[in-house]
Amino acid sequence: MQRLTSLDGLNAGDAVRVNATCRIPECRGRTGTVQGMYAPQPEFGNPAEFLVDVDFILRPLRRDEFDVPAAP
Repeated sequence: MQRLTSLDGLNAGDAVRVNATCRIPECRGRTGTVQGMYAPQPEFGNPAEFLVDVDFILRPLRRDEFDVPAAP
């Protein structure tokens, strides 16, 4: 996959809030920072993934698993 710093209107450094649909329960409701992105690979069935720093741990999240901007 190609590593990017900008994708779907998001940039590395943007603050996001992980929503209740996230597949990683300990991340739900937490605020994180986008660190990088991986472009989608539709030919292999892979969606775009965003590397989000949540509590100092990088998590690979899909776009539907977080909200922008981060709510206060």
